[in-house]
Amino acid sequence: MAIFAGGVLGVGLGALREMIDRRFRTREQVRSVLATECLALVPLIADRKRFFSGRRSLALPPASRAQLGARIGTAARNIYSAQKVMRTIIDAPSSHYAEAVRSIKLSVDLNSQANNAIIGLTSCLPSEGKSSLAAAMATLIAQGGARVILVDCDVRRPSLSRALAPDASAGFLDVVAGKLDLADAIWTDPATGMSFLPVGGPAVPHATEILASDDAKVFFSTLQVRYDYVIVDLAPLVAGVDVRASSRFVDSYVLVIEWGVTTVDAVQYALRHAPGVQANIVGAVLNKVNVAAMSRYDRYGAAYYHAGIRTS
Repeated sequence: MAIFAGGVLGVGLGALREMIDRRFRTREQVRSVLATECLALVPLIADRKRFFSGRRSLALPPASRAQLGARIGTAARNIYSAQKVMRTIIDAPSSHYAEAVRSIKLSVDLNSQANNAIIGLTSCLPSEGKSSLAAAMATLIAQGGARVILVDCDVRRPSLSRALAPDASAGFLDVVAGKLDLADAIWTDPATGMSFLPVGGPAVPHATEILASDDAKVFFSTLQVRYDYVIVDLAPLVAGVDVRASSRFVDSYVLVIEWGVTTVDAVQYALRHAPGVQANIVGAVLNKVNVAAMSRYDRYGAAYYHAGIRTS
């Protein structure tokens, strides 16, 4: 009787824990709670933190570099590669990670109202992986031959700028303010031809005003003419005013949610205070998915990933 009672109690506690667990774990949760599509389940990459360390420059032969510079109309400021994120896209284009990023890009293409879309990636909270996904998406698009520019507009925590162009002394804020020409601020990935525009130099007190200005809107209209895709890494929704300012120039948003960490209540609260994002959201992405644990919540999704692992 004691063993039976203990088993019942354990099962009951487990079921209760699942019922009160308000973290995002399945596609169905995203659809039912947020009334939007779940664009992809992006698996966790081992040593993901190395995206922000261990940088190394991608090198090409001089002839190839010259051809690439002529094609994109700018020279020679080479960004640093992310060893686990961008390199996964380049070296393993058939991996589950690359396929998930490809699914995001396809969904944006199908939902975009314009041929030259400005796509903003944001999240509810910091450190959910929006910056690494923005870099991966821009890398994948550039690898396909399209003209793409990745713009770091997270003016408070410019993690992309620190990772890809740590030596940049000027960037987006300087160009919009008229202090610098765009051609003098762009950095380039020699491996794919992707352009990157860092935030700029030291923190600017009125950066939010620059984001919300008419000059910023005109600037992004110019980028639409020059590039096929403009990928924008935005501040998290908790930053509030920074993301609301971006609604003047961003066509569509992709919401990045950390799997098993971010709560339903936090996302709902953040979206209520960012109506411009909620009205133009293409869909959400469940990021950093633990494939081994996912089978407890999404059996069919887990089966897809495990099948790929067995056959690889």
